[in-house]
Amino acid sequence: MNRLSGSRSPYLALHADQEIDWWPYCDDALQEAQRRECPILLSIGYMACHWCHVMAHEAFSDEKTVRFLNEHYVAIKVDREELPEIDASYMSAMNALGMGGGWPLTVIASPDGTPFAGGTYFPASRRHGLPSLHDVLEEALGAWNSERDEIAALRSTVRDHLASRLHPASPAGISQDGLPVQEMIDAVSRSEDREHGGFGTGAKFPHAELVDLLLTWGVRDGRGDAREIAHRGVDALIHGGIRDVVAGGMHRYTIDPAWHIPHFEKMLYDQALIGRLLIHAAQAWRTEDNRIAANDLAACLAHRFHLPGGGFASSLDADTAAGEGAFYTWTVEEFRNAVGKNADLVAPHLGIGDPACEATSGRFVVTWKRDIPEDCLAEVYFALGNLAEARSSRPGPARGELFIVDWNALGALFMVEAGLFLGNEWYLELAHETCSRILREATSGVLVHHTPIMDGGASPLRLLDAALVVEALIRAGGAVGDGRAIERAYAIARDMCTRFRTREQGFVDTDVPVPPFQLQQTTHADQSTPSPVAAAFRALDLVIRVTGDASIKAVLEEERARLPKDVFRDPISHASLIAACDAMDHLPREIIITGNMRNPFFSPLRLRVGHGFSPNEILLAGVEGPWEILEGRETPGDLVRAFVCEGGVCSPPVEQPTDLEALLR
Repeated sequence: MNRLSGSRSPYLALHADQEIDWWPYCDDALQEAQRRECPILLSIGYMACHWCHVMAHEAFSDEKTVRFLNEHYVAIKVDREELPEIDASYMSAMNALGMGGGWPLTVIASPDGTPFAGGTYFPASRRHGLPSLHDVLEEALGAWNSERDEIAALRSTVRDHLASRLHPASPAGISQDGLPVQEMIDAVSRSEDREHGGFGTGAKFPHAELVDLLLTWGVRDGRGDAREIAHRGVDALIHGGIRDVVAGGMHRYTIDPAWHIPHFEKMLYDQALIGRLLIHAAQAWRTEDNRIAANDLAACLAHRFHLPGGGFASSLDADTAAGEGAFYTWTVEEFRNAVGKNADLVAPHLGIGDPACEATSGRFVVTWKRDIPEDCLAEVYFALGNLAEARSSRPGPARGELFIVDWNALGALFMVEAGLFLGNEWYLELAHETCSRILREATSGVLVHHTPIMDGGASPLRLLDAALVVEALIRAGGAVGDGRAIERAYAIARDMCTRFRTREQGFVDTDVPVPPFQLQQTTHADQSTPSPVAAAFRALDLVIRVTGDASIKAVLEEERARLPKDVFRDPISHASLIAACDAMDHLPREIIITGNMRNPFFSPLRLRVGHGFSPNEILLAGVEGPWEILEGRETPGDLVRAFVCEGGVCSPPVEQPTDLEALLR
């Protein structure tokens, strides 16, 4: 047992029995390195990271490497899900040093935390052109012993480089004509893979926020080029190996440009972001494939990710004892045994036997092929049911049990939309339950922590957590009639405007400077999740529309004015921030349902919402409070009425679900 024993992080706990004298990231670990005057090995990973586990089984279990590491280094293990700000800080530093980035992130640093060597995955012995971890450690130790002055000088060099990026010289100065939409569509088009969908020529990532933005421009604004790019992007998700067509959910990305072979882990944030995209595509295009995929994904989140105490797990692993992806793939014989008599009929429609869908030797990824004949659909659905039953008997992948606040807020936002679109009130309850757990376990007053406080919370506080929680509280509270959730959201939003802003930078990612360079970053670009600034823009815009708060509006306008031009020159990297600005420029449809929530018409009225395409639609159902959006929309007695405003024009209130449905078409 080492110092990771008893860690609240499941990822760190996996390393507790190793012979390496691991430390968690803490001041004591840094002080130990300073006391010994030795370098630090900082290893950053996460629960569902396949290559993190490979490195744990190989290099971190190699006797020679372990002995050398314990003798000459202080070894620190970081869970990036638990300490995302530390991960982001070191990722930025490693990129600045030209050492690349990704996970596992292997950082060799001086005792004050300044990185000077490292990379990502290193094997136990040299292979495939990669040095062994032992060789890397040995070479870095030699540099530490002979080049300390040069290494010490790196600290100011890297810090100055990172600090210079925090103060863009040229704000965008958005014209009165609005965003340069066509220029951004043209920029995206130049990076699109028109043959396969998606962007780039290598591994394919979902880019859900970008495709969602293009969908909005295509459908709402009638921009055909944006609509076509979005259509190809959604089609790739529906018919690619990234989709778990057997039991719902989406894998993280595909390793090939044609979307055939996935990297098999499932992340909570991907389910949420892709799920919302699929709902919007189904609303806009009214296609059955999109509706089914959205339904399957919501069911996966509700059943496979749901935690006993409320909310959602962080991930499902890629690995089982049988190997990476073995849980999800099938040999032809396994497929035939599971499906039965129609196996050979449906196999071509599900990618079985298709060389392009062969993940490893003889094992195939089940894929929903395009243009399945109508007369085969029943057999295909029956086969998928049999596959799901057969797969349930396999040892399943491990689940990341860490309750992560920003990811859970994204999950709640998806489940609100899924509940309304699919007419499933249980999903609305799950969204509200998730928000309730966040308030109960991860907040203290207006402070929003990254993980539950009872587990130690997380320091520093993060803008992304606070902003996504504000939006989730308003949308989940609005859907179930919880006015207190909206009150908490309003209080957190007001605090955000001061706690996470500086005079020099505007919005900052954290409330205090972050090691090792003691900087407060401002992140405009999307990472695995939307950028913190984008989430803040969306949350505050929603708060303004509900409350009419002029002071928050002034903050939002000031922060928008200081956005750098690079945001709009690189829409692929900044999709969520551009989408937030776009939302600010368009009045969303407002649906207010007031009156007695026990009235039998209340639930049918609420479940008429969310069927049509209406970006950023606001629903307040059964909510009471002193909010500007509710003024003049009271309903007397035991009646229940729905008020709809669109484009600044309000229709007379209706009482019948069919009348509301007609208004929302």
